[in-house]
Amino acid sequence: MALERLKRTVARAAPLTRLLFGVRVPHRTEQGHWDFSTLILFDELRKRAKPGQRILELGTGEVGTLSVALARLIPAQYLALDIAEEAVLSARKVASANHVTVEFLKSNLLAAVPNDGRFDLTFFNPPYLPRALSVRWKRLGEPSRVFDGGEDGLEVIRKFFLEAAGWGPRLGTILIGFNRRSVSEVAVAEIGRVHGFRPAGRSRAFHPGTVLAFRAAPEPG
Repeated sequence: MALERLKRTVARAAPLTRLLFGVRVPHRTEQGHWDFSTLILFDELRKRAKPGQRILELGTGEVGTLSVALARLIPAQYLALDIAEEAVLSARKVASANHVTVEFLKSNLLAAVPNDGRFDLTFFNPPYLPRALSVRWKRLGEPSRVFDGGEDGLEVIRKFFLEAAGWGPRLGTILIGFNRRSVSEVAVAEIGRVHGFRPAGRSRAFHPGTVLAFRAAPEPG
């Protein structure tokens, strides 16, 4: 428990968030600002994002770390979603403090995205801890929506791809960030495949953060 408490303290340290991501966090948050999958997603996003693109984030969190950090570097159209109203309100304040424009909306996965929306890049750092492991984070006061991925850690990822199947190529390239010590790369890739998304790249680091990229088959006609 002491190690988890230290990790939570580090992940909520505003000076470190500014050092790693260039994002100033002007207020205290209940949620950590980043984890290993946030780090590797940031690296991958900087390689893939281009000026003028439409970019969608799910599960942006109370800081909106990735969307705000990316908006500081790349002028694009950003839409960032979170299931919690308090996270959306907090992330808006962070974006304002960093002088960037990101549209934040409360949304359960893709529910609030306009039906005619089209994106070049979609990314998601979902809750991926199996429930048995997530209990310790709940004891530390971290909001359960942040880490609880269901019994096997894959429940939210399954729900996302089920919804994403209805969007197909309109989501562009999809990046899913996770910790390979918590869930299997093979399992995540298979969930994407079952719902019509083919692999489009993989990124790993010395730490257990992992990103899998997916693309949908083109729409007929």
